[in-house]
Amino acid sequence: MQGGRVVRVTARVLPLALVLGLFGVSQAETASALGPAILLSITVTPAVASIAQGNTQQFTATGAYSDLSTKNLTDTVTWSSSAAGTATVSNAHGSQGLATGISTGVATITATDPSATLPGTAALTVTAALPLPTTTTTLPTVPTTLPTVPTTLPTVPTTLPTVPTTLPTVPATLVTVTVSPPVANVAVGAGEQFTATGTYSDLSTRDLTDSVTWSSSSTSTATVSNTGLATGVAVGAATITATDPNALVSGTAALTVTPIPALPVTLVAVTVSPPVANVAVGAGEQLTATGTYSDLSTQNLTDSVTWSSSLTSNATVSNIPGSQGLATGVADGATTISATDPNSLLSGTAVLTVTPVTTPVSPAPPVPQMALTPSSGKKRALVVAQGSGFEPGNAVTVTYLSGSKSRKRAKTVLCHTMAASNGTFSCHGTIPRRSRSGKVGMHTIDATGPGATTTSKFNLVRQ
Repeated sequence: MQGGRVVRVTARVLPLALVLGLFGVSQAETASALGPAILLSITVTPAVASIAQGNTQQFTATGAYSDLSTKNLTDTVTWSSSAAGTATVSNAHGSQGLATGISTGVATITATDPSATLPGTAALTVTAALPLPTTTTTLPTVPTTLPTVPTTLPTVPTTLPTVPTTLPTVPATLVTVTVSPPVANVAVGAGEQFTATGTYSDLSTRDLTDSVTWSSSSTSTATVSNTGLATGVAVGAATITATDPNALVSGTAALTVTPIPALPVTLVAVTVSPPVANVAVGAGEQLTATGTYSDLSTQNLTDSVTWSSSLTSNATVSNIPGSQGLATGVADGATTISATDPNSLLSGTAVLTVTPVTTPVSPAPPVPQMALTPSSGKKRALVVAQGSGFEPGNAVTVTYLSGSKSRKRAKTVLCHTMAASNGTFSCHGTIPRRSRSGKVGMHTIDATGPGATTTSKFNLVRQ
């Protein structure tokens, strides 16, 4: 994740740093504008080197930062070799970056920053050790006698030998093979076309790309086709070799395979929610805009998009800070609410229907009711009265009416109780005896409370 974050920071920081530089802003002012400098890359030099077995090569690591500055990191990075059996590289104090050839072959020398974990690489080829010249220890023999000097001169011929007018034709031979480009970088999965050029003894040149044999020193890092097309397989370094099959003369190039660059994250869709909503005239509905990006991440864009209504006569929508996306009903009808990203101009929509204002209707008050159990019986019978529709918490009195004209005997209270929170009540009493019960037949029993009265019939039967 850290590497991904550095790539994304690079994609945002470098353009700004370059723009500031074009307008003459100093490096110190650029650094102040961009904040703390961030390490963006490490370059190892020389990028390609060759040493004999037993010899050494000093490598240097240079860091490039987001404020356009560079810094020698040779003593602070961690040095490593991809093939310690071929070449080693020192991390000891005072000799950091010093590579030593162990055996013939190719090794990738890597310098890694311990904080940002950014690597830089170089290719090192180790060749066989050169033989030492043989020193002759004997001195030449000095003659002790002088040679005899002839007293007569040799006869000089009077005619010169015939000199041929044409020289014999000597066939041109292949002297060197050159691979170009000599140093290349390619991302994992990408390709790089190499060409091979032969130089001959008569100083002529010829394109040998299709006739040489191509090979890679590390096929796990990069492969190369018979036509010289190299393909990056994994991060690292490889030596690409072109060999003439007849003269066995070879040429090489260094290929560094880098990670796949991160693609820029772009907005691909804007979604407004809820997608369908209803609101009364004068009321509000809060809408939300969500952006979906190319890396499948999402972000709330409610406060950064531009809101609009297709029919402002039906509903409006706010762009005021603190209330962005708040739609308000104006008149009956439907409208489309749009949220548009000002940079990509991508939009999302929702449908808003505005309904008329309705006046709430108060529910009708409950109708008091009462039931008797049993609804018929003899004198002194136990009767349970259950009712509803009374004001919660108020007193309820259940009274038996005998039908007598005497005020004393006309009414008998069967029970008292309080209406429950839902307006119901339940109590019981005994039908009066003697003259208070009245004649055999139907009698009225009523339940009375503040502002509510109901009645029920009880059938009095003979004893």
